[in-house]
Amino acid sequence: MITVKDSIIRKSGTRLVIGYDLRPSFAQISYLTGKDAEPETIPYLAGTEQYDIPAVLARRKDNGQWLYGKEAEDAPEEEVFRVRDLLSKAERGEEIPVGEEKFDPVALLSLFVRRSLGLLAAAGIPDHFDSFMFTVENLTPRTVEVLGRVKAAISGNPESITCQSHMESFYHYMMHRDPELLQGGAMCFELEPHLKTMHFTVNLHTVPKVCMIEKAEYPEFTRFLKPDPPVSEKNRKDSAFADLLRGSVFPGKDLRSVYLLGDGFSGEWMSESLKVLCARKRAFQGSNLFGKGAAFAALERLSEPEENPEYVYLGEDKLKSNIGLYVKERGEDSYFAALDAGENWFEAKKDFQMILTGGSEIEFFVTPMTGTGAKRRIISLEGLPEREKKTTMLLFHLEMTDAHTLNVDIEDLGFGEIVKASGLAWSHSIKVE
Repeated sequence: MITVKDSIIRKSGTRLVIGYDLRPSFAQISYLTGKDAEPETIPYLAGTEQYDIPAVLARRKDNGQWLYGKEAEDAPEEEVFRVRDLLSKAERGEEIPVGEEKFDPVALLSLFVRRSLGLLAAAGIPDHFDSFMFTVENLTPRTVEVLGRVKAAISGNPESITCQSHMESFYHYMMHRDPELLQGGAMCFELEPHLKTMHFTVNLHTVPKVCMIEKAEYPEFTRFLKPDPPVSEKNRKDSAFADLLRGSVFPGKDLRSVYLLGDGFSGEWMSESLKVLCARKRAFQGSNLFGKGAAFAALERLSEPEENPEYVYLGEDKLKSNIGLYVKERGEDSYFAALDAGENWFEAKKDFQMILTGGSEIEFFVTPMTGTGAKRRIISLEGLPEREKKTTMLLFHLEMTDAHTLNVDIEDLGFGEIVKASGLAWSHSIKVE
């Protein structure tokens, strides 16, 4: 089978990339070398398919030693101080009491990540990587900040470590499936603790083909509370899931494949619902889709971006508009591209200098990928001294602060020895659709 992005794997040699799926309650580590067609996920217990590493730390009361994972989870209560829910605590930023001491929650999350990466060496995999991708359920500005601090604790080049959402990991995973599956939609399901879906679609009529993912949640449908429910309860759950699929989830959707993720779908309780899931669709079950998708994304970062990609993903973490301004070049107007649509908002930034040809206003053009036309955004440089034309050099720093807000910092540099800098600076926010 030749996948959509198969050439990327062939070109990348034997480089090692890591996809790290980080959840509040567990983590998974997937890896890929250029010679492999599919990422592997490291089992927490060798020789098993138990991939979930409990996201737990415990500090021994007798000697202060830190335990992690299942060892921390299973340690007797009277012997340790236990810390759970590391990611959520780090996002909240509140110090964590451990006995009589308090710890920075990001430092504890960093400790867990660093200790868990020791599984690479235990599995005989080199611990030096070329590209590393965290993937989390929701990528908020605070989460980006937290992971930016965590990566400083990881051995390796910080520039090779970045992050993305589960939605984007799903996209990258789909880009490495059989192209036949891209002729229709795909949907993944999680039951942790209630039903969550992601609906992947491709607009085959645009150039490039635009991929979108839509999330939905069904809080009324939850997983079993006990590990081995009675048959009658399994049958009720099966019937309710089948009704939900037919009534709310599937109508109006052209699906070629479905993916059932996590142990919420284990226990052999699906019968009627499984028939609905598999009707005219290919069904897959597993737990490590997001980690594998993150590994694929990490691999792609080692290749030069395609000039004319066949597919482009416009997800909730992506800049959805091109941003630029017109400048004079050899006496003619020329468009200067400052930021490009398709970049992750937290990586979209640029520094540049320009000579002001006249006036005291800067006009930016924001052009959405939806094709609705460019929108003008004007920034006034209040207080800028009056000068002859083309004798003011401006320093620009552009940086997205979230998926919809661009911060523009401008500084007056004067013009060398001819015109002294005024020391003035301006900061403005621009809304980007």
